[in-house]
Amino acid sequence: MFLSINLFSITLLISGVVSMLVSFFVFTRVTGSIRWFSHMMFCISLWAVTYGLELASTTLESMMFWIQIEYVGITLLPATWICFIVSFTGKHKWMTRRNLALVFSMPVITMIIVWTNSWHHLYYQSVSLAHSDSYILLALERGPWYYVFTAYFYLLLASGTILLLQRFKHADPIYHRQNAIILLAAFIPWLVNLLYLVGLRPHKHIDLTPYAFIVTSSLLAVGLLRFRLLNLIPIARDKIIEEMKTGMMVLDAQDIVIELNVEMRRILGRHASLIGEAFGSFLAGEVELNQKVAARINSSVVLRINDRWYEVGVTSMFEKMTVYSGVLLLFSDITSHRLTEQQLAD
Repeated sequence: MFLSINLFSITLLISGVVSMLVSFFVFTRVTGSIRWFSHMMFCISLWAVTYGLELASTTLESMMFWIQIEYVGITLLPATWICFIVSFTGKHKWMTRRNLALVFSMPVITMIIVWTNSWHHLYYQSVSLAHSDSYILLALERGPWYYVFTAYFYLLLASGTILLLQRFKHADPIYHRQNAIILLAAFIPWLVNLLYLVGLRPHKHIDLTPYAFIVTSSLLAVGLLRFRLLNLIPIARDKIIEEMKTGMMVLDAQDIVIELNVEMRRILGRHASLIGEAFGSFLAGEVELNQKVAARINSSVVLRINDRWYEVGVTSMFEKMTVYSGVLLLFSDITSHRLTEQQLAD
C-alpha cells in the first residue's frame, strides 16, 4: 500500500497520535464515568489518524480501506460525546443500559452500512478519485443513510451543548474560566463541520472536522488536567444527594416537585418518582407544612409520617435575591430524640 505523505495527512497523523497518547494518559488519571472523555478522545484520534492515512493514499482501494476503519471513530464519537457530557453534568441517572443501547445502536448500524456500502450504496452512492493540484483525493456522492447519520451526529452534539449551557447558565464566577473552555470546545466542531457540509473545503474534498475535534479534545484535556475541571465542578452532586440520609425535596416556584432523593421517597413510602407532581397532592394533610411553604420564608416544622417523627427545614430560594425560584425541604429523622423526650416526661 503506497502512501504519499502531504501537509494535510502529516498534520493529522501527528496530531492524531498525540491525541491518542493523551487519551490513554487521561484514562489513567480519571476514574468512574468521566472516563468517557478518554473514550471520546480516542475516537477523535482514531478518526484523525485514519483520515490522515486516507489522504496519504493514492488508490481508491486503499482509501476505502481506511474509510472503513475511520468510521469506527466517526460513528462512536457522538455517542461517547453525549455519554461524557451526561456524566460531566451529573445526569448519572440517564446512564441506563436501555439508554446506552439506544445511543450506540446508530453507530453499530452505520458501521455495518459503511462496511457493506458496495452492496447497496446507502451511505455513498458513488466514490471516485479526484485530482486537485498535487493531491489525489476521494470524491464522494452522499447516499440517504449519510444524511440519517449526520442528523444523529448533530442531534447528539446539540444535546450535549444544550446540557452544558443549562448546567453553567447560573454558575458561580469561580467556574467562568472552566465554562469558557468547555463551551468554546463544544462550538468549534459545529462551525467547521457546517462549513464542510455547505462545500467550503480545501481542494473541494478535504474535511477539516477532525482537526476541529482535535482542537476540542485538546482544550478539554487542558481544562481537565491544568484547570482541574472535574475537581471544581460538582460532578458528584447527584450521587451525594442520593446517598444522603436526610430526605431532600426541591419545589419550583409553582410548588411542583422538581427533585427528590431516594431517602425522601422512602420516607413517603413511594417507590415511583414524584417529580412533576404538586407538593400539596401527597402531603395535603400537613397543613402547617403547606402554610410554611406558601409563606416563602425560611422556617421549620415537626411532623409525623408513618410512625416516624421528622423536623422539616423549609428554605426558600431566590435568584438575584429578589425573584422567588422555589423551596428546599430537608426531612431530618428525630424519632429517637422525640422518644427520649417522651420517656423523660413520663
